[in-house]
Amino acid sequence: MARVLKKGPIILFAFDPQIGKQTWMHNYFPFCWDKFSSLPTAENMAIMLRLCTNLSSQIVPFKLPVNLKDHFAAAAWKTPRLYLNEDYRLNISSFRLADAAAVNHGVKRLAADLENGLWEDSYGEVLQMDELDAGYYILLAK
Repeated sequence: MARVLKKGPIILFAFDPQIGKQTWMHNYFPFCWDKFSSLPTAENMAIMLRLCTNLSSQIVPFKLPVNLKDHFAAAAWKTPRLYLNEDYRLNISSFRLADAAAVNHGVKRLAADLENGLWEDSYGEVLQMDELDAGYYILLAK
């Protein structure tokens, strides 16, 4: 006797680098977003998914909370000093794969701006935020 398995929803993760480029992190570490500029937007991924599966998709923004456990490019959005820690950066693929000179340049600029107060003058409003839209999405298809 054949069994019919109930199919659950399809869950995909998407990233819109254009939104990520609007964060303070892009000003110091553009390589984290620039190399993903050719990725399809969440809307285009939803269209492709519908064309391939006939499933409709819901696009859910994944706004980054303060207490993320996983380390990825925008995870330390509220704690910029973490990006100064080499061990922290080495656990983020976009830093590990980037040109070392570009990483060092961004780290030096960030360190100087944190030290002289320019970072807080320019981006300090993020310290009052509970979440950040850095361009990450979840696509739920049913």
